[in-house]
Amino acid sequence: MAIDPKLKLLTVEEVAEIFRRDRTTIDRWCRERPGFPKKIKMDPVGSRFLAAEIEDYIRQCIANR
Repeated sequence: MAIDPKLKLLTVEEVAEIFRRDRTTIDRWCRERPGFPKKIKMDPVGSRFLAAEIEDYIRQCIANR
């Protein structure tokens, strides 16, 4: 079964690496930046982001500069 590329998931660490920030910064952005993508709670200890939403957020940042 092929997974839809729009459903690719990223860990908080992977998102932190994309933005070249640490995990605590990504957690703070989730709380304080209204347009930042929301985490998807996968289980009691793990969350993920949709890669497509992270890409869209980056595109918005570029468009708004």
